[in-house]
Amino acid sequence: SFLTEVANELEDLIAKEQYSKQQMHKLSQSEIKEKIIELPTWTIANQALEKEFRFQNFSQALAFIVRIGIEAEKLNHHPEIKNIYNCVSIRLSTHDVKALSDLDFLLAHKIDSACDS
Repeated sequence: SFLTEVANELEDLIAKEQYSKQQMHKLSQSEIKEKIIELPTWTIANQALEKEFRFQNFSQALAFIVRIGIEAEKLNHHPEIKNIYNCVSIRLSTHDVKALSDLDFLLAHKIDSACDS
């Protein structure tokens, strides 16, 4: 089926691009302040990066969710995603360290790139 095909393709991508646990250390406040400068459209709340995206319609929002899902699978780092019609809210935090890590900022950059394309 289509879903099985997509899942298998994602598993192949994951196997090729696993990121190390080294990127999962808790960032200090000074590291966070330095990194957030590169992401001016994101906010920090409750030890997480957050951003809301708006699209013309539900189909565009859903396509965006699929694109960021693929990037999240490649990193083996999964965002909290909320979708209401044309609005997609993203929240990034590293559960293993109960705070922000390099992976959150890396995925935020990839999400922004997916939105630009």
